[in-house]
Amino acid sequence: MSTRQCFLPPIEKSLILSFALLASLSLTAAWSDAEQGINNRFERGVRYLEAEQYDLALAEFLSLEQEFGTSADIRSLAQYYIGFVHQELNDLSPAASAYQEALALKAPQEVHANTHLQLGIVYKLQGKLSLAENHLKQSLILLPAAGQSHTHLGDVYLLQRRFNAAEKAYGAGIRL
Repeated sequence: MSTRQCFLPPIEKSLILSFALLASLSLTAAWSDAEQGINNRFERGVRYLEAEQYDLALAEFLSLEQEFGTSADIRSLAQYYIGFVHQELNDLSPAASAYQEALALKAPQEVHANTHLQLGIVYKLQGKLSLAENHLKQSLILLPAAGQSHTHLGDVYLLQRRFNAAEKAYGAGIRL
């Protein structure tokens, strides 16, 4: 029996994981062998995550982060996934720290948008509602068509007893 608390349905989790990876790694049209090797390692880490092999996923992403410490794009994506692993393990403080580090680095807009979304979810779970609201709004600024951001923002508004704002956010999420 697993002791972790999964916050995302498997299909939703898979989409989030794949979206961030594809968005960040599809920037280069022609892959060199080194770039393809990095891509393969991120894909392997994502497969570990999807298979709930969190220790292997964490090791893969930590290895990438350490090995390519001078590349902000790679470090940012590795930190995003490190945060995601911790979030899946319900280790919310390390997840928030990893997401914050990912946001401090240069990265494609889609990676930052997904990082803001996940950090907003973590803060919502921690009861830090104003921080959650801020990050979810940042996610929407970077990726306006993110239905999940609207839904989680609706949750935050509901917890804040801002019912009209919650209804609008949920409605926007449903439309998307």
